[in-house]
Amino acid sequence: MSAQRFRGTLITLQNKTKRDPESYATEFKGQLDHIYAILRTMDDTLGTTTSISPGGATATGAPHGGSGAPPMSIGSAASILNSAADDNAHFLAVLTYVCQVSDCYPMQCAALGKDLVSLLRKGRESMRQDVRAAIVKCLLLLRGKDLVRADETLPLFFELLQLRDKTLRQTLLTHIVSDVKRLNASTKKGSNKQSQ
Repeated sequence: MSAQRFRGTLITLQNKTKRDPESYATEFKGQLDHIYAILRTMDDTLGTTTSISPGGATATGAPHGGSGAPPMSIGSAASILNSAADDNAHFLAVLTYVCQVSDCYPMQCAALGKDLVSLLRKGRESMRQDVRAAIVKCLLLLRGKDLVRADETLPLFFELLQLRDKTLRQTLLTHIVSDVKRLNASTKKGSNKQSQ
């Protein structure tokens, strides 16, 4: 399936999922399980000591849910970390879909933000720029939906500001400023010391 057609299919699924989350829970679970399988593989590829949360794994360890249909193919972890953009298109499209509809399934996506933070922290320098930027954008989506806390993302974003990626730095700086403003506006005086 071509990348453009695949992306169109996911956008249609995203719209339907947002309208009726209960009916599309199985499809979402299959995609989330597949993302977790790829994230675990990427974590192993990076040679890290901590592992991705098993929140997406099924009881049998299968990479997809009980829908009967396998999840859409998204490539290998090694190709996602450092290959051409075409190889990454499926993985990034599925990850974006999962993050876009994560507010419909907050319990299933509770650990996704922490796992993405962990992956970015460990592989920030070895990842391709487009993959790193897409994962950051997904974290921004999760942060906007309050599925990941500011005290988990802000330290990572400050670390990422040191990378030689001008577009990423601009995105992060804009987000950091707006996030701190939002935190200050929503808290009473003196109660946001943890975020500062």
